[in-house]
Amino acid sequence: MKTKKPKKTEVHALYDQLFVTESKYKKNNLYPIHKVLAFSENDICDIYQWIEKYIGFPETGDILDAGCGVGWGTSFIAQHTEAKVLGISISPNEIDQAHMVHQTQKGTSENQLSFACLSFDEVKDKQYSMIIAVESIKHSPNIQLTLIGLINALTPDGTLVVVEDTLQAITCKNQLGALMSDWQLSEVLSQSHMDPNNLTNAKDSVEYQQFDFTHLMQNTPTLLTNLKLGIMTVLLMIKPKHMGWQAFRGGFILDKLYKKKRMKYLAHIYRKIN
Repeated sequence: MKTKKPKKTEVHALYDQLFVTESKYKKNNLYPIHKVLAFSENDICDIYQWIEKYIGFPETGDILDAGCGVGWGTSFIAQHTEAKVLGISISPNEIDQAHMVHQTQKGTSENQLSFACLSFDEVKDKQYSMIIAVESIKHSPNIQLTLIGLINALTPDGTLVVVEDTLQAITCKNQLGALMSDWQLSEVLSQSHMDPNNLTNAKDSVEYQQFDFTHLMQNTPTLLTNLKLGIMTVLLMIKPKHMGWQAFRGGFILDKLYKKKRMKYLAHIYRKIN
């Protein structure tokens, strides 16, 4: 049965296009959108492996993978905990593929692992022992409101882990504007968004930690050749109309921001304080 499609938005369309483009070129259609880290041999679950090793998955309750892609990370979580795990995405294409991925996994059941076509802004309060959001909340119309909503959705002892490209300085405004246009961003996620002192409407207090993944990124943009940067500069002058081209160009813009050290790849960890 095909996943019921919600009302289409530009962000929905972007993720559907990413699914089509990425699944064509990634080996075995594994389709990891997120960065690949020099952390493990398993490229599709490396961030989730890091979370398991250094934070740990709760053994009871419910875990939400908010922006699950096609579900490889979600399935990894379910194989390393007894908790119930839900993966959500706004892309029906991703969720349809996630159901197929789930059928290939051993050690999980329908009662433990499920997927839904749902926005992370629709989750219920005080429901999840852990919420993981890998490169997803950048597309929120209001990043701080989404972050507050996810914190409110945690149980009293819950943990939120957000892994994102995080802007360090408001410079390169032309590149930031182009990135926002290409990737359908209402704003560029920055350190200010993630600062717990700015989350004044959260219902509970949190402890905050940060981990920098930038040095673990494979093929890190700091190694880009001058030729690639030259090509990137030309691409920035082109106004693409096709969404697949926009997604591609947005990636080049992001690489340039990393090259200029305006971006860091950070894990933002929030733990509720009882």
